[in-house]
Amino acid sequence: MSVLFSRSSLALVLGVREAAVEPGRSGQQLLEELKAENGRSVWDRRLVQAVSGLLLLGWLDNSILLLGGRTQELEAVKEAWIRRALRPPRGFRIRAMGE
Repeated sequence: MSVLFSRSSLALVLGVREAAVEPGRSGQQLLEELKAENGRSVWDRRLVQAVSGLLLLGWLDNSILLLGGRTQELEAVKEAWIRRALRPPRGFRIRAMGE
């Protein structure tokens, strides 16, 4: 999936990984969980800094986090996903990422 929303945004497509996922979590809650999961990396400081600067622009169709931030932050998140170093929110998996 690759959809261009704006130069300063990134779409993170999530899929439920566990049947026991709490229903009704908001996009902001999922963003906070994404930040928590990736904010503890002692070996990837660039990713830690990048996720701390992410902003929630939207929560679409209960499966897509539309994230905003500076270009270098978004690039670091994309690179971490490509390297499979980006961890999803608890109970989810990252199905796709698009611009």
